[in-house]
Amino acid sequence: MDQYPIEPPGTVDDQLKALGITLQPCPSWCTRNHFGAEPTPLYVDDGFFHYGPTTTISDNAAGLSDDGQDADLQLELTSWVPTLAAAPGPTHVCLSDGGDSVYYFTPDRARQLAAELTRLADQAEDRSQA
Repeated sequence: MDQYPIEPPGTVDDQLKALGITLQPCPSWCTRNHFGAEPTPLYVDDGFFHYGPTTTISDNAAGLSDDGQDADLQLELTSWVPTLAAAPGPTHVCLSDGGDSVYYFTPDRARQLAAELTRLADQAEDRSQA
């Protein structure tokens, strides 16, 4: 049974039990509620994300011009679970501006990005290159 015709949904645990589903264990870094505070109907084919703690880093755009504003970039681990009964998919590093711009990096690509940022930062601090 994957439909709730008239009655409002019960708790997440009640719904999962009614669907005959036991969620797979969360990754060790998962820190958030997957389904929100308010009960909403769950269906067998629903997917969800695991999320880790968020780290926020502000850029320095305000220092570039008189009307510039700093932006907060958010970094976190995430993993998509395609259906309620499925195991978590591969872990990605998620970079977001808190709005519509969201980027997902595999661990290898995240390391490439980190290496390039480090190289550019080292170059930016080397005054002899200017």
